[in-house]
Amino acid sequence: MKPSLKMKPLPQAGHRYRELSQALLPRDPVQPSQTMTTDLTTSRHSLKFWTRFKQCHLFDYTPAATAMWVAVALAGAFALAWAVWQLMRNPPGDLASAAIALALVAIAALVPVQIPRTSQSVLVADVFVLTILATFGVPAAVLAAGMEALVGGLRSSKRLST
Repeated sequence: MKPSLKMKPLPQAGHRYRELSQALLPRDPVQPSQTMTTDLTTSRHSLKFWTRFKQCHLFDYTPAATAMWVAVALAGAFALAWAVWQLMRNPPGDLASAAIALALVAIAALVPVQIPRTSQSVLVADVFVLTILATFGVPAAVLAAGMEALVGGLRSSKRLST
């Protein structure tokens, strides 16, 4: 007689996505007489938002990786705020020129140049970022680098956490 091995059944295809979609569905429907304004200002709602965001976009991150992602996102937000604050102190003519340069960076970031025999690519926008650094200074270059990263990330990945 052969010994029988008890094996755990394999999860069905899409099992993880079904769990995530069920987690994102509202558990208690809002009645027409209720208002959403009181729910939006409570900390309970913000906790639900973070939980849903984490389940949807950071589901495969370890706690250390999640903490690092939050730290990098906060540092990027701080750099963005600083760059905008510094640029607002410039004359309007310089702001218009910097806005045109940022638009050129966004367009250049859409066109990657493939490196032969590899899966890597280089963006022409890097040249524009360095030119903006030399022409308009550090705050404009920070915004240009952020614009390049945003367009490149949206072009190459569907995940918001990228």
